Formats: sequence, structure tokens, C-alpha cells
Amino acid sequence: AEPYGRAATRFTRQHLLGREVWLERDVSDTDRYGRALRYVWLIPPPKEPTVTDLRRHLFNAVLLLEGYGQVVTYPPDVRFAQWFLQFQREARQAGRGLWSQGRDGP
Repeated sequence: AEPYGRAATRFTRQHLLGREVWLERDVSDTDRYGRALRYVWLIPPPKEPTVTDLRRHLFNAVLLLEGYGQVVTYPPDVRFAQWFLQFQREARQAGRGLWSQGRDGP
């Protein structure tokens, strides 16, 4: 299990189970391991999303902001990479999730 993996799984289930989501592809369909690469939206994906849209409605960003994940990029799929890095820095500076002192998770 990844550090904070169980907590991230619980958080994801609490927020997504039974909820309609929209999956958005960037450039590639899958990574080199055959895993689907998708952005998970809580609303229909806006054509030109703002940073507020990302913070509130892009679940990938929510996970980072709450400290339940780390940025991993798979070029050329880097549409939101600069924002994801910023969100990760914010979570780290605030000591959220895996950036907290007790990294075992709640």
C-alpha cells in the first residue's frame, strides 16, 4: 500500500460512491502500463476551466488539495500539471493528509 493509500481510498469512496462523474481525457488514452489516464470531474468539464473550477470540481485537484495524493505526470498528458503542483504545495505547506506529521492516515 502507498503511504496514506487507505485514507485516500476512504476519502474517494465518501466523495464519489453513488455520484455521477465525468471523465476527461488529456492527450493519451492510457499510460505505458495500460491504465486509463483521466481527469475526474464532479460537473461536466468546462471548455476553459478556471482555477476555481479546478479547485472545486476536478476531483484530481481535490485529492491533491486535501493531501491525499502526490503529483505524477505522464507527458504529454500535462494539461493541469502546473496547477496540480501548486495544489500539492498548498497541501504540504498546510500539513494536510500525507503531509501531516502522522503519515499513517486517519
